[in-house]
Amino acid sequence: MRAIIHPLTTQKGVKMHARYFPTYVFFMGLLCSPTLYAQDSAPEKLPSINPSPTPTPTPAPKNVWRVRLFNGDDIQYVICNGKRHGAEANFNQTVEIDLNSCLIPGQRNDLEIVIYNTGGGYTWGYSILKNGAVAITESGNRAERYCGEAGTIGCDNNAQAPSGIVRRWKYYFLN
Repeated sequence: MRAIIHPLTTQKGVKMHARYFPTYVFFMGLLCSPTLYAQDSAPEKLPSINPSPTPTPTPAPKNVWRVRLFNGDDIQYVICNGKRHGAEANFNQTVEIDLNSCLIPGQRNDLEIVIYNTGGGYTWGYSILKNGAVAITESGNRAERYCGEAGTIGCDNNAQAPSGIVRRWKYYFLN
């Protein structure tokens, strides 16, 4: 028969000690098997003999989507799910725009890149980035394009264009 006695109590005159060593207990006149106690802990707080580890779930990595606008003459901007999003890139500026705040998880997301000209020649460039690298489209193409060189030569053999939107690219994807 086993007797488990709370540390620092007595049974039939044998004082129990809360230490890491076996203590023999006389219970009803019988010598009982040793019981281990953890120092300064109550029996209800003792660890189980073979605790099974609780697996920690690993969260799925979240994709980081960005658009880099560059080489623009005159203005470039992004429309995400029907709303203008982030900063615009003015003449020959490079701007990176975080898209994650405008994306809807598990749904189709629409992205539009717009090139606006104030008159004369125009240039543009953009890259859609997924986790820091240029994204690949479903057809296997890199999601980046550019035309002309701002301040040097315009697109389409330096074609002149009136003020207004001269180019639009539309993409959709699931986040």
